Amino acid sequence: MTFNVNADCLRAAAICQSNEETRYYLRGVYIEPHAVAGVLLVATDGHRMVVIHDETGFCDKPVIVGLDKDALKATKKDKREREARRVVSDAEGEVWVNDCHGGKLTYVKDPIVDGTFPDWRRVLPGKSQSVANPDVSLQWFNADYLAAFGDVATALEGTSGRTFKGIRIEPGYNGGPALVRFGHRADAFGVIMSVRATNFDEGIPDFVYATPELAKAA
Repeated sequence: MTFNVNADCLRAAAICQSNEETRYYLRGVYIEPHAVAGVLLVATDGHRMVVIHDETGFCDKPVIVGLDKDALKATKKDKREREARRVVSDAEGEVWVNDCHGGKLTYVKDPIVDGTFPDWRRVLPGKSQSVANPDVSLQWFNADYLAAFGDVATALEGTSGRTFKGIRIEPGYNGGPALVRFGHRADAFGVIMSVRATNFDEGIPDFVYATPELAKAA
């Protein structure tokens, strides 16, 4: 088993991996060969998912890689480096964080997760709903999960010259999983499950327009 992937992409994907001990097979980033070029990096905790296409990556077979905090920290290049670092499994089976020239920087201890990653394509959003469609139902999302996608966008910033960090949420069909897109990037996307919410008002809250006269009338 050998692989060589963009360290920024791996770190970005790892933001959405699970921390649950019982779901150990989700406690890492799934790396699989892409049909045309490079690899796909996938991570999910069951509530959110991110998929990144690393065209520069390589793996000879699918593998789940879980880096600890120190190893993830080592994946971030310093200001003197112009290109991303790499996470590499060498011929001896050891995993290292290397610089862009192949120099070994940090040894990664026991990163391979021995498990079966679920069929992540099964949870991809189906038919999209246009955000311009007035009949689209409102969807609510966990704020922490949305914030995590902001962290993904920041991590992805290091993989290109673009610095636009905006994210777009495309509503899911019939309240299903919503699609998350990162700025103008075509090499990454996220998926987020909506949550149920009741007893809420639509639009701007009434307090904005409150006046003493309206309060007396009420």
